[in-house]
Amino acid sequence: MLRNLLVLMLVIMLSLWCAAAFAEGNSERSFSTWSVSILKDLFKVTEDNLSLLNTGVLSPDGKTVVWGNGRDLLCFYDLDEDRVVCYPTPEQLAIPHYFVWSPDSQTIAFSEDLFRYLNESDIWMVNAATGSFTDCTDDGVIGGFPTAKDPYWLDYLPNWDPITTDLLFFRSEKQEAECSLELRSLNPDLCTSGQLVVSERSKQIVDLTGQLAGSFPIHRQPAISPDGSRMAVIVTSDLRDDPQNGIWMIDLIEESICQIATLEAFAVGFPSWHDTSSVLPEQISWTAEGEGLVVFLHDVAGFGIAPDRTVVYLDADTSEIHPLISWKGFDTGPDFYRAGEDGHTGVFRMARQAILMSDRKTLITVHHEYSSGLLTFIAQTLPPDASEPSVIGEVPFDERASGHGPGLVLASQSNVVLLFNRYLVSFNYGG
Repeated sequence: MLRNLLVLMLVIMLSLWCAAAFAEGNSERSFSTWSVSILKDLFKVTEDNLSLLNTGVLSPDGKTVVWGNGRDLLCFYDLDEDRVVCYPTPEQLAIPHYFVWSPDSQTIAFSEDLFRYLNESDIWMVNAATGSFTDCTDDGVIGGFPTAKDPYWLDYLPNWDPITTDLLFFRSEKQEAECSLELRSLNPDLCTSGQLVVSERSKQIVDLTGQLAGSFPIHRQPAISPDGSRMAVIVTSDLRDDPQNGIWMIDLIEESICQIATLEAFAVGFPSWHDTSSVLPEQISWTAEGEGLVVFLHDVAGFGIAPDRTVVYLDADTSEIHPLISWKGFDTGPDFYRAGEDGHTGVFRMARQAILMSDRKTLITVHHEYSSGLLTFIAQTLPPDASEPSVIGEVPFDERASGHGPGLVLASQSNVVLLFNRYLVSFNYGG
């Protein structure tokens, strides 16, 4: 009994020490001890570079990257073993896309590519170790959905509930001239066990039919809060000036939805002189305590110039927006291309990519000055305990050979990151 008590006390003391050390490691003062290094250039392990750039996703444990070749293979790169394994996809599976890893890094959920190729889409799962595929919402319809006969389901954007580990996804079903829209949940065990018929494997959480404008108002990856009570979604209708466009919040407990930010509200993230009529949220992710969202913004008409990418913090309760990149000193359009006090132009200030670290309290933005040959990494603590940005490291970079990938990525539990869907990068707190 005494031994068990002592062990318990030791565990508690170590936990408190680790928590304190981690908190201190994330303070503004200690950013000077951080470092960054490239672990692997994935272009050197596969010749299918284009597929990797378009679909690659790193597992939560930071050990495996998955991507699809857009035809008949699903591939995995194992960082520990430094090897690629590819599995043939089932014949009835069209083009796999929208990969999301389970929290335990064992399973990938995905759907067919509905929005780019108009594939009739189901929710699929694949076991990362065995390459075993399961169609969880098979309605017997394959091919392009515009030519499919009624009735059929379009199931898309799967996302893992962090609390229940159920899969949440959206379903649209054709209803005369329009489509329904509902958020549903699926128990993965019921899917793989085959205990229930397909129509009984999932259940409706919220019926969104008629509440949002457009045929498919939600077509970007949503984000579920850490406590599993809310889901933030990016809404974009068929019309750019639709007032419903922006960020909405689905209350998974009350089964309701409301708008928390319009597109116009995100103008604060850009210089005042910049035309933000083409700015759209690209990716969103929750912070650690569920207090707010990190939002990566992209001016789709910017074409890589005159700031087309930035990051803001959106308070989930008050809807206040805090810019996370400062444009101070670039007060006019021409100023943007002149070097400021730090020797960099406004082009450098743009976030090439943003990384939310494993603590979900620290944001690292990735910057590049044309012809510099370097990537610069700048860290800051997010609101409400925001810190001043601090440079934590630089690595060599060839602009001509870079990938792209999503604007906002999540660091793995080991703080390994898939940068630009090409480089596996490791961050070390040091100190």
